[in-house]
Amino acid sequence: MTVNAVIDTAAQVSVLNRTVFDKMDPKPRLTDYVNLKGITKNSHMLARVANGIPIKIGKTLSNWNMVIADIPDTVLLGIDFLEHNKVIIDLQKNSIQLNNEFLPLTFIKDEENTEVKIYRIKLTEKAIVPPFSMRYVHIGSDSEPESDLVIHPQKDLKGLLAPHIICNKTSPIALLRNPTERPIMLRKYHTFGTGVEVEEILDAALEADIKVNRLKTEERQSIQEETIEDLNLKLPEHLRQLFKNSANNLTCKQAMKFFELLIEFQDIFAKNDFDLGLFNGAIKHEIQTEGPKPAKQKLRRTPLKFEKEEHEHIQQMLKKGIIQPSISDHAASPVLVRKKDGGLRYCIDYRPLNQITIKDAFPIANISDCLDTLRGKLKFLGKLVSADGVSVNPENIQAVSSWPIPKNKKEAGIDINSLPCGGCKFCRRAQEQWKTFEDDIDYVTPLAVRRVNAIPDLPVWIGQIPREEIQQCQLQDPDTSLLLTWLQENYSPSRNELQLCSPAVKHFWQCQPQLRIQDGILYYWWEDPILPKLLLVAPKALHREFLENCHSRKFSGHFGQDKTLARLKKQVVWHHMREDCLLFIKTCKICSMNKKPNIRPKAELGQYLSGVPMGRVHMDLLGPLPVTKQKNKYVLMIVDQFTKWLECFPIPGQTAEIVAKAAVDGFISRFGCPLEVNTDQGKNVDGNLMWNLCELLEISKTRTTAYHPASNGQVERYNRTVLQIIRCFLNKKQCEWDVHLQQLVGAIRATENRQTGFTPNVMMLGREVFHPIDLMLGTSRDTAKDPPEYIKQLKETLYEVHELARVNLQRAKKRQKKDYDLKTNQQKYDIGDIVLKINSATKVGQTPKFKQPWKGPYIVTEVKSPVLYKIQDKKTESVVHHDRLRMCYFTELPIWLKRLRNNILHDTDSNVPIKNEDSEDLDDIYDISGLFTNPDPVSDSLTSEPDINLTHNLQDITLESDTLTPDQGHRPVIQNIDELLDHSTDLDHTFVYDVKENNTETATASRGRRRRQLPAYLADYVQDWELE
Repeated sequence: MTVNAVIDTAAQVSVLNRTVFDKMDPKPRLTDYVNLKGITKNSHMLARVANGIPIKIGKTLSNWNMVIADIPDTVLLGIDFLEHNKVIIDLQKNSIQLNNEFLPLTFIKDEENTEVKIYRIKLTEKAIVPPFSMRYVHIGSDSEPESDLVIHPQKDLKGLLAPHIICNKTSPIALLRNPTERPIMLRKYHTFGTGVEVEEILDAALEADIKVNRLKTEERQSIQEETIEDLNLKLPEHLRQLFKNSANNLTCKQAMKFFELLIEFQDIFAKNDFDLGLFNGAIKHEIQTEGPKPAKQKLRRTPLKFEKEEHEHIQQMLKKGIIQPSISDHAASPVLVRKKDGGLRYCIDYRPLNQITIKDAFPIANISDCLDTLRGKLKFLGKLVSADGVSVNPENIQAVSSWPIPKNKKEAGIDINSLPCGGCKFCRRAQEQWKTFEDDIDYVTPLAVRRVNAIPDLPVWIGQIPREEIQQCQLQDPDTSLLLTWLQENYSPSRNELQLCSPAVKHFWQCQPQLRIQDGILYYWWEDPILPKLLLVAPKALHREFLENCHSRKFSGHFGQDKTLARLKKQVVWHHMREDCLLFIKTCKICSMNKKPNIRPKAELGQYLSGVPMGRVHMDLLGPLPVTKQKNKYVLMIVDQFTKWLECFPIPGQTAEIVAKAAVDGFISRFGCPLEVNTDQGKNVDGNLMWNLCELLEISKTRTTAYHPASNGQVERYNRTVLQIIRCFLNKKQCEWDVHLQQLVGAIRATENRQTGFTPNVMMLGREVFHPIDLMLGTSRDTAKDPPEYIKQLKETLYEVHELARVNLQRAKKRQKKDYDLKTNQQKYDIGDIVLKINSATKVGQTPKFKQPWKGPYIVTEVKSPVLYKIQDKKTESVVHHDRLRMCYFTELPIWLKRLRNNILHDTDSNVPIKNEDSEDLDDIYDISGLFTNPDPVSDSLTSEPDINLTHNLQDITLESDTLTPDQGHRPVIQNIDELLDHSTDLDHTFVYDVKENNTETATASRGRRRRQLPAYLADYVQDWELE
């Protein structure tokens, strides 16, 4: 309801008319009776006090205690309201200031208590008043007056003087006078003053015998136009347009002075484009250039339509002496530009000449000395220049600094007319261009926002909810209203009637002796041996509010299921409260993004075995380490997967060129090209250089997923071993770690490997290398053999060793997989699933302890293998390992994600309908709205499971626990949510709503590998094995 309020500084309290109070819905509660004095002729009036009446003035909303009485005014704002809100009354501008917001007064009252309407007068055009001159400007009011106006100018006219005037309502004008020595400009829509209608003060003016002289604007304008036309005819032809355009904003006296200046200095104005004035070509100018080489340019081709005009233009310039033929070595190309009036402008491109020109150097006075000469402060181009330097003039930013700060999102959309510029054309054009931006763009994130003092998040307890609201919600709820009716009427329903009711009604009616009704509200009597109490039977309309207050507020702490449920049990009760609390916490976005799971995702162990030497080579970088005397800082680690042969190369850097050179010179040149090379995703081992090198040498290149070094476990395990043995021989000299590195690596190659059962020397060379212990004991001696016999024996030895190694590797593979898979926690994701990814990014200056452990949401776009998935966000795609993902159960998803999911599911299943892309009414993937709306009692009688809606091809939902049972070896599946009460699981653990697997298999994509023949030296003994 919008009404006019009267500001009365003599009233001690604020008063509201009783008629207006009766129209309020809902009505505030009336409390005490009071006796008002001095408000009527009888000096006494009986009234009542109303608490918490909402009052909104401008953008300020407050609840104020007011007195309800039969007063002639609608609302009377007394000194109590004005002092509390620190209201400033400006009688000069007829406005008030409330919370840094200026509000104009609409009416004022005269001595006879008659309302007089106030009009806001603004300039309708930009006005520039020269020094010591006057000017008439057009003005306008904020609304259409009924008669002529009496205008009172304000003081803030930037130094201009303006008289009180009476103007016509059809074409109001005002007179501005500039008594200063500088020109003063007033922008369009600048506030000029206030005005009132003439009829409202005419009688008082006649009684005072005041003569009112109207401005005869028509006569003034006609006289001025006649004078300007006469003066314009006396000027030369090339100055007439200049004088006419300038004289429109000048008075007659100013126009005459301007006319005299043009007559006196008419020879300095060019008559046309070829008029050079007094220049006769006698002045010679020399340009000093660097070096003997001249600046030359090729002649640009002239368009055919310009050839005739160009020829005529050149001939005229030759005739007027502007140009002349030249034989200089320098040549600059001309450029023809079309002017706005249709003529040609002949431009010369002197940029090459300027580049070789020697610039003249002239000393410039020290700026500090220049500033010291200033006495006081000087205003120049909107800046304040003084001995302290150049600063912004405070007067120019006063309007911006005093602009009120918005307190909410609605106030941020401020009226453009209330901007400091008064709503200039630039702001209005920007508003037209950007007003539909948020409607056209799906996801808008502001780059910068104004700082707003946020209102604290106050707790909302059940005691603060009005009892009338609780009672009304229970009456509107079909379950609680039916229970209230039966209890109030003392009615006992039959068995058939109960069968048609919802499970909630059946549950509570079985506990009928515990139900209580107090003040029309249904409660449940909780018989606690220590502290019995009444619990509110919460209707569905209040379920969300209770859950948010017990979980999502700052005083609730986003605790787990047990703690949140315990807080709920202290105040309220409803049917399936445990399951609703479980689902609400599971779909909480803040908990999902900021809490780490008790059991991390862990997929089954995937294995890849190589059956021949150099079949697959693993490569990695170890470091950075202390810089040695040889300038080495990193170690290039290369491991052959089958033979476990290790090579370590100290290198000074980790650039791609250094790594590739060390790998080729130190490993490939001695052992040949491997069939496959596996690295991580570092650009020095997985960049374009390494890929091109592998393609040149016909080597298959593979890589691990991001932040998952287990895929490169062969070399990662050797990194730890190498660091361990280096520490044993450092002797506290860390800068000498590369001195004995090759000897230490040789010791690793001479040690028997646990998986193969042989040393890497035997696996790669077919023999053991000699060590000092062998020379000391004489075990290195061997019988001399012929080369053919030695080669035959070497082949047989390698064949037997490799056969036994393959058997040992198979056994080790099964043992490792069995041990690793004992504690798996694998979740199968399908195309279209919404997931979260582990947040591994770190920012400088931020502690990782407060970092969100998860980021997202993402959508699964492709299933590459049982443990590799391609996910996509709004901008990028990436391949991620299963152990870095978890299912996302957000109830609210971005619109771009919903659209992308619809498109992906449509591509995989043509039977799925496509939503309209322009429609924002897209279904949520996990909808918990069924927990907080009134259900259908007939449908509730058929099932007691919570209403969970999934879109498209998602199937039935089952509830799975993350805890493992030792007898089953897998996660227990609860088919009905009621069975959750029978399981002794810890509700603080994470429960997931999982989707049953589809019968159709998902196609996997993998990088194609080339087929290559085995080396010739392996053809004799590689027979019965298969490369997995």
